[in-house]
This record gives sequence, structure tokens and C-alpha cells, in this order.
Amino acid sequence: MSRDHAARAADADAAEPATDAGFADALRLMWSPTSLPRLAMTLRSGAALAAGAVYWFAFIGAAFAAVMTAEGDGVKAPDERFVAFVNYFVLGGFVAASVIVPLAWFASLDADMTSEHHRTRVRFILLLPGPIILPLLAWGALAIWRVPLAGSPWWIMAFVVAMGWLMWRGWNTAHARAHGDRCVGCGYLLIGLPQPRCPECGRDLYPGQTVKWNSAILPGDSRNRRLVVADRKALVVWGGWDGHQPREVGQLFQRVLTEEGFDVELSDTLDAFNDEAQLSRLDLIVPHWTCGQLKPEQQAALTAAVRNAGVGIAGCHGGMCDAFRNSCEYQFMTGGQWVAHPGNDKVRYSVRIKDHAHPVTEGIKDFEVLSEQYYMHVDPAIKVLADTVFPAPGVDGPHVPNGTISMPVLWTKMYGKGRVFYSSIGHQVQNVEAEPHLTIVRRGFRWAADGKKRN
Repeated sequence: MSRDHAARAADADAAEPATDAGFADALRLMWSPTSLPRLAMTLRSGAALAAGAVYWFAFIGAAFAAVMTAEGDGVKAPDERFVAFVNYFVLGGFVAASVIVPLAWFASLDADMTSEHHRTRVRFILLLPGPIILPLLAWGALAIWRVPLAGSPWWIMAFVVAMGWLMWRGWNTAHARAHGDRCVGCGYLLIGLPQPRCPECGRDLYPGQTVKWNSAILPGDSRNRRLVVADRKALVVWGGWDGHQPREVGQLFQRVLTEEGFDVELSDTLDAFNDEAQLSRLDLIVPHWTCGQLKPEQQAALTAAVRNAGVGIAGCHGGMCDAFRNSCEYQFMTGGQWVAHPGNDKVRYSVRIKDHAHPVTEGIKDFEVLSEQYYMHVDPAIKVLADTVFPAPGVDGPHVPNGTISMPVLWTKMYGKGRVFYSSIGHQVQNVEAEPHLTIVRRGFRWAADGKKRN
């Protein structure tokens, strides 16, 4: 089962912001400090180097000039102190530039040859002085006019603390927005590599890229960020009817699983199900293939890997439970089969959490969905985590005379040794990634895969 290189490269483009911000965007950083993390991820390397040279020149020059002017003898008039400030500014800036700019140049070249996170770190350091320059110039103005605050140690201490906080917050935000680390040459996901070299294109990598930052526990909360190495394997197989956006959803699943520490294989062919031995070495299989037909040997290999080897299987919507309509054993494994969606797309319905203690739905409250509401034939053995009510308000159909009924939306079950998780939500990628559904899917993947470790 070889990796789908084209799909992975497309996923890299989708998961990482486009690197298209320019020098003018970088200059606006001086009065917009909150844009630092975004610019660190999107600024072109040449623009980042130019802006970095300007910022570090101005930062060191302004800091040196402000300190020297504030410590002056108090005799000079304001116009003389202004001239002294400019001289100190130029002197400090040139000294700093002679050291920092060559280092930044080499670091930028090196970053362009390695990985996205390394390049982001280099750009972050280059741009870091940007938001600090205007406060420094204000400090210098106070010093020129001999405002007592300018020489106060409390002002200096507050300034250092504020700038330290800005750096810490920006650094954490940049990491929280990045989804995995990728080789800049081919888009290969750099997770758990045994050596700092891209196995796809052979590009030498920054040594720190053999692991990645995982911000998936509580996005944006640096206290919950941890370093993980890929120690589990997952296979995502996408295809079938294009109306369910299988490529886009498959790439979303790849990103989510990568954030969860999986080594992910992405395939767009059912031949991925041919080899039972290879499937049995996985921790999780995620099918997203609406309609289609499994060959008998593919069905046998897939169901055996789940039933006998304890491989988890998880998925959503028609990609899993309207996948292979002629394969009864597959439906016996997954626990359900779509039969109708009265009202078609854009039906507004409520999802009611039924099991608040299960790790997939713990802490999740009832929520609404605007999409297809799946009417399904289900296995009575499933463990229902959430349900919905038919008929939905304002939706007519041949089911209405039967009255109000409950229909499972989220469920789990066992198939032999393997765990099964399913969500009927997810007509298109925007429905899959809408919260809290994406959190539910993320947890469902983890829960299904964890069964392999228990066998």
C-alpha cells in the first residue's frame, strides 16, 4: 500500500496557509502585533529576509539610542538630544546589521531547503522586532524630552516583560495554527522519521523535524501542547461518488490523524484492501468511499483484519455506511446502511447526545446540523452515542405516517476483536469539519484505534 504522493501534496497545500504575503504586509506588523504568527507562516522568504533586516536594524538601533539618550548628562537641549539619538540609532543599527543580517541570510536559505516548521521559526525570529519598534521609538521620544519615565527601571522592566509575553504568545500561536510539519520540496509529512532526511525526495531536513508539535488536545492552549512521535498506523481510503467530496474529506482525515500521532497512508484505490497481512499491521482503517463494489477477496481481507487482528474501523456518512451496498458482511461489520435522507440536503435537525460518559461524547452537548439527515437500517447490537428524531420539522415523506421515531447518528460496536465507530453526519467536507462534529470524529478515530493495543 504505497502512499498517494499527489494527494499528500494536495493535503499539504490545503493544511498549510499559502506563502504569499509580501514586504508591505510585513511592514504593517509594526502597528498590528497580532499578525506576527500569521506572517511567520505566510510571508515569502525574500520578503521575510528584507523585513527582518529592516526590523533588526531599527530594533537594535532604537534600543541603543533610547538607552544612551535616557542616560545622558541632562545638559543638552532637546534638538541636540535628537541629533544624538539619530547618531546612536544609526551606529547601533549598523553594528547589529553587520552581524545579524548574514546570519539571517544563511538561516533563511537553510530553512527554504528543509521543512515548513523550520521555515516558520526562522521567519518568526526575523519578524519578532517588528511590533517592538514603535514602543522603542516612543521611549526615545520621552528620553529626548527628558520625561522622567524614560529613565525609570520600572518602565524598562515593564517593557521587557511585555515584549517577552508577546514573543511567547506569538510563538505558541504559530505552532497552534500549523498542522503537522511537511517537507517544502514534496509535501511529505515529517512525523517520526528515524533520521533528518525526507524519505520521499531525499532532501536534508532540520534535525528537529523528526518530531512534531501536536496542538490537537485543546487548540490554542499551549499548556496542552505536547511533542509526539508517530507510533500508530492508519489507512485512509477515499473514492467513489464525487458528491461527497471524497478527496477533500480524505485529506481532512489524514490531517486529523497526523495531528493525533498516526503515520497515515492515503489511498484512492480499493486495491489497498487486497492484502490481509498488511491491513492487520494497521491500528485503524478509515474508508470514505460512497457506493462502489468490493471484490470478494478485498471484503475478506478487510473484514478479517478487523475481526481477527483487532484493527479499528471508523468513518462517517455515506463514505462508510453507504459504501458497498452489495457487501452484506461489510454492513454486518459497520453496523448500518443508509436507505434514505428525506428532504435531501439543507435539512435542519438536532443531534441528541445519549451517552455522556463515553470517551467519544464526554462533555459534548446536543447540537444542530444543517445537512442530510440519514435514515438508516441499523444493527440492533450497536451502542448508540447520539440520535436524531424523524420526521424533521417541515420535512414530508412516506415515513411521516409512522410517527416520531429515534434514529442513531453516532454509534460504536465490536466486530470480533475490532472496534467500530460511525457518524452519519458529513455530506461534504464543511459538514465533517464543523464543530463539535470534528472533535467527535477525532475522538472516534482514537477510540477505534485504541482497541488494537488492548488485544
